[in-house]
Amino acid sequence: MNKTHKYYHWIIIVSAVLIAILFNWENYSRFFVFLQNSGKVRFRTGVYTQVSFLIINTAGHFVLFNLLAFFNYTWKNLLIRNSLARGIQIFLIITGNLLIYILFGLLLGWTVNQYVVLQRSFATYFLFANYAVAILAVAEAYFLILLHKVKTAEVTQIKLQEEKKHAELVALKEQISPHFFFNTLTSLSTIVRNEAKEVGLEFIQDLSRVYRYALASGQQNLVTLQEELEFMNAYIFLVKKRFGEKLVYKAENLDDIHTSKIPPMALQLLIENAIQHNIITQALPLTIRLYTEADRLCVENNLQPRETSDSLGIGLQNLANRYRLLTGKEIVIEKQEFWFRVKLPIL
Repeated sequence: MNKTHKYYHWIIIVSAVLIAILFNWENYSRFFVFLQNSGKVRFRTGVYTQVSFLIINTAGHFVLFNLLAFFNYTWKNLLIRNSLARGIQIFLIITGNLLIYILFGLLLGWTVNQYVVLQRSFATYFLFANYAVAILAVAEAYFLILLHKVKTAEVTQIKLQEEKKHAELVALKEQISPHFFFNTLTSLSTIVRNEAKEVGLEFIQDLSRVYRYALASGQQNLVTLQEELEFMNAYIFLVKKRFGEKLVYKAENLDDIHTSKIPPMALQLLIENAIQHNIITQALPLTIRLYTEADRLCVENNLQPRETSDSLGIGLQNLANRYRLLTGKEIVIEKQEFWFRVKLPIL
């Protein structure tokens, strides 16, 4: 914000220069016409008077604009505290502006009269002829204050949105672990009941390796597809210990997109979703295909739905929410009579 204030200070100074030149443009024009008619500059009373008036008037506009603009943009905050009543604040602001305008006009008028002698009082001139400069200075100051408040509000809103997004992502990530843990425990329970003790122990060892990735990737919002595929190979190896040949997994032509990014454990959620919601038997094996289509990564399985499921039912919604928060993009879910497909945007 300090850089913003410095930037606005420079805007005030540049505006003061432009206003001073603009408000004295007619005087400059008259002076140049006078020089042309005189042939060449001679240091006489007429030229001296016009040059003195031109310089002091231009400088006066510049200084007056800066005094009023900086008072209203910066200095009044040193004078006014939030603890003061609103009416007192307004009174002090108006009084401060009037004092600057009147005292500066009188001082400048007195200064000009020391060097230039004309028929009218320069004090009167600077008191009443420069009100337009004063109005513009005050207007610009409050415009910059308003602009600063708008910018600050925008930055605050962006920070709040980022914090909200971060909190939602953390909540979604924390939701994955118990979901994954619940389903793998279900698999382990099945193996313990139906397989030999050694198979159960081997499953637990492989499960620990898979969990290491799950814990490590939980610190990241996105991982490369290559990292996710390596995890998927370990996870599929784990799952096939339960289902054997009843589960078929195919990853097709993915070499060109290994450096693309996806949310961690996105593929695992989809495969887990397919396993939890479909019948898997020797007669009805489950086939899961992983392939690309245009700019999307597709996970497809043949559809043979169970009547009941042990899943908590949060996988797809979790993934859709994470994609929406991270990228603003939506996943595409397609369902036909014999197949189910989810398309993930490739990042």
